[in-house]
Amino acid sequence: ILINNQEIDPMSFKQIQVDGELQSFVVEMKKKIVQYKEGESVSVTLNHCYNVNEVWVTPLDRKDLQQPLNDALQDQLLLDNLEPLDNPAPQDFCVAKISNNKLYRSTVLDVDGEAVSLMMYDIGLKYTLPQCSLFMMPKYLKTLPGISMKIHLPDLDDVEDSNHNRVKLTDKLKWKTFKVHIGRGDGHSGQITVDRMELNVP
Repeated sequence: ILINNQEIDPMSFKQIQVDGELQSFVVEMKKKIVQYKEGESVSVTLNHCYNVNEVWVTPLDRKDLQQPLNDALQDQLLLDNLEPLDNPAPQDFCVAKISNNKLYRSTVLDVDGEAVSLMMYDIGLKYTLPQCSLFMMPKYLKTLPGISMKIHLPDLDDVEDSNHNRVKLTDKLKWKTFKVHIGRGDGHSGQITVDRMELNVP
């Protein structure tokens, strides 16, 4: 392929296409992802409860962004140009392919032989996959904040972290919209501490 009178390998050209499309997509998505500040109230829904005082939620104003992200990750040009992630290590970013061939942005939590424990941080889901299902995350996708976020509920720090209590908390929060008041945290990634929570917000 000739570009500006320079011959470019077809595979390199495809990678240029992928990078260009992803960069444009990420720029537009960043404009839509609200960044929360300390003192703000945010309406959210529950994703998963992994500890009594630590849950993953999706803000209502980010819910409509999940489908565009899914569509971008299923783009055939991207799929054809993903490179395997060799020697994954904790905290590595990757794109994980699950059994239905859907792709999710993830971070590596732990590696046990060929089994890799992941956090799919756009949906707040922990998952274990073989290494062969992991791919390097394109650089532009790394800069896009997660759709979901992990929140710390300090009021529950003294509650026993048992499966029974996790189920009780999940039953209380699932299918509901509730409001969290942002305390410490940057609203971009990692854990956010909530100073209080209100249930049953319309």
